[in-house]
Amino acid sequence: MATYKELKAQAEALAEKAEAARLAEFRAVVEEIRGKVAEYGITEKDIFGARRGKSGTQTK
Repeated sequence: MATYKELKAQAEALAEKAEAARLAEFRAVVEEIRGKVAEYGITEKDIFGARRGKSGTQTK
């Protein structure tokens, strides 16, 4: 049976691998999205809708 220290080291190594995989996938997704934006002329408004100004503020 592995010791706590060994298991903790394994968990840290796995967390580092998971973060590296997440970053690689993130970069690939962003690159794909940028390609689609350029190809189809997608705008911020198309994705997020019209902005409504500052939220949560009211004039007195």
